[in-house]
Amino acid sequence: MDEGLFAGTVGSAEIWRTYTKNGANKTDLVAVCKTLTESTINISTTQDEIRGGTYGPVQYTFQHDPTGTVTLTEITWKPAYIEMQLGGHFSDNANSESYYSEEVIATAAALPLKYSVQAFKPSCGSGSTYAVAYAKVGSDDWATAEATGDKFNSVSGTFTAGDHYCVRYCRANHTEAAKLVVSAHIVPGEYRLIIRAPLFAGTACAASKGSNVGEVQYVVPRFKLDGQLNLTMAMSSNQTQSISGKILSSDAGCGMDGGTLCEIIKVIKGDQWYDKGVSLEHDADLKVAAGEPLGLYLAYSDGGAKEITSSEISYINCATANTVDTTNMTWGTAVANNTVVNLAYANGALNNSVTGYTVLLS
Repeated sequence: MDEGLFAGTVGSAEIWRTYTKNGANKTDLVAVCKTLTESTINISTTQDEIRGGTYGPVQYTFQHDPTGTVTLTEITWKPAYIEMQLGGHFSDNANSESYYSEEVIATAAALPLKYSVQAFKPSCGSGSTYAVAYAKVGSDDWATAEATGDKFNSVSGTFTAGDHYCVRYCRANHTEAAKLVVSAHIVPGEYRLIIRAPLFAGTACAASKGSNVGEVQYVVPRFKLDGQLNLTMAMSSNQTQSISGKILSSDAGCGMDGGTLCEIIKVIKGDQWYDKGVSLEHDADLKVAAGEPLGLYLAYSDGGAKEITSSEISYINCATANTVDTTNMTWGTAVANNTVVNLAYANGALNNSVTGYTVLLS
């Protein structure tokens, strides 16, 4: 059922990571993106023209330099997005420093701080400072002083006892904080990406009455992030995060086609693989004789074909021959051209349904 289908809304995404640890392959689910506002997939190729003859018309074309990009925009703040893009990790319970502000009550000689101050290290050179900025509550007249004491948790000076001050400093050993250090050598991660979007059925006259009939899945085996972190902050809206990257080619094996960029999977509720079958085709390289591989393909009305495997049928029976060995997927005996073959599909309620097809021998 492909007529009247349309894809709606933004869908969701899953990001997986495959790696090797101690000689064994491992796969982890890194992120589930269920609050996307936008997901974009672009796949393109460059076409060159081959011209020749009088006036140089186009005789042929060929394609090269295929490319693909993906962008996901999320409304929630996901630390995993930052780690993937920048190639780092947030420390776990590492007593990291964090920037802190509080309101304190002055004594005559000091501003007592709730926590110890973490030293500020200069961007160049050596040494450090234990800087604390302070101002009276309601004032923008900020001053800076060095924290003092064995634990660097106070500011010495002359103050009016009982006055309230706002103080700002870098807090040391904050057990609630986790830090990611962005290296100057950014190496973004590579992942397996799956984007799933719902499919609806409707008509041109009543598209608004469309009902969910399945989904379309976009599977990217190698999704290489581009190392760009874009955080948009606006006064009147939430902060969004986006990740983007390129689609890399997967292993081409012994083929010459350059490998696979992605897979697009259509899932329609109640739509079975055999619904549009019109005939059974036989592999021209295989013999139709007892003990020989079955080599049957179900041909579809649109010109496609699918090989029949043992996991999809309960038995195959030839009207003029012995029952086929479905365990080994071999013929029980030779069959002639135009022999009618019955397939019982191993598929739930249709398990006992037998449909006749005619085998067309090549």
